[in-house]
Amino acid sequence: MDPDDLNQRAKVRQALADDPNWISSYFSKILPMMSRQENMLLQTVGDCYLVQPDLRGVYELDTMNQGTGHQFTASKGDAKLLGTFQSILGPTDTGYQLWFHSSAQQGVENQIKGYNKADQAKGGGGHRRLLIPTPWSPLQ
Repeated sequence: MDPDDLNQRAKVRQALADDPNWISSYFSKILPMMSRQENMLLQTVGDCYLVQPDLRGVYELDTMNQGTGHQFTASKGDAKLLGTFQSILGPTDTGYQLWFHSSAQQGVENQIKGYNKADQAKGGGGHRRLLIPTPWSPLQ
């Protein structure tokens, strides 16, 4: 990874912190909802399909501690796998998958269809979050 990329990222973050329009239009809206913030640096593993037209629905972030031998689910009903990622900075031995579901209900149904009992027998180490775009998100 080119260190200039991280330096550029720091400059962009500082510019946002200094931008009163960004603070009033965005940050002031999310601040009351935040109890904490975690930052991680991820790299893609395999193909990544994050830029797609009309992905309006809900998302699922599937987190796995890879040290437990836990495996990612290969499919979840009609869910669309947008990408698989590995942490560079943040929790070690952790992988992530980002899934798209047409609705929260469909996300739950897809999770049940993709549930792997063999993985459950290997023990913990995973976490799934349903991500719903905020009203100001372009994915809303």
